[in-house]
Amino acid sequence: IICLDTSHSMSGTREDISKAVVLASITAAHAQGRECRVVSFSSVSNAVEVGNITCDADGIRRLLDFLSYSFGGGTDVTGALQVAMDALENDMSSSDLLLVTDGELPNPPVSNLILAK
Repeated sequence: IICLDTSHSMSGTREDISKAVVLASITAAHAQGRECRVVSFSSVSNAVEVGNITCDADGIRRLLDFLSYSFGGGTDVTGALQVAMDALENDMSSSDLLLVTDGELPNPPVSNLILAK
């Protein structure tokens, strides 16, 4: 599960690098026969789950559509981590979680509810 920071501070070179990390991570996951999901976030209400990225035409199209967007907005990882944690508790319990961000997160970076889990 990849949680990608799409806040304004990630625009420019950081955006290019983060998109390359997502693409490389998805490629590695598929080479290992692993499912890969992407969740983007900027604010708690802007967490967008792209879903499972498959190696078929539909999966590639959805990935390219996602990677074509530019970044903007604030930074709140709570929504994305909630989506990821729900997946980890349900159908992806043996998955890894990768947080792709510039580290410009509030302190603490998530709500007390998420920290408690």
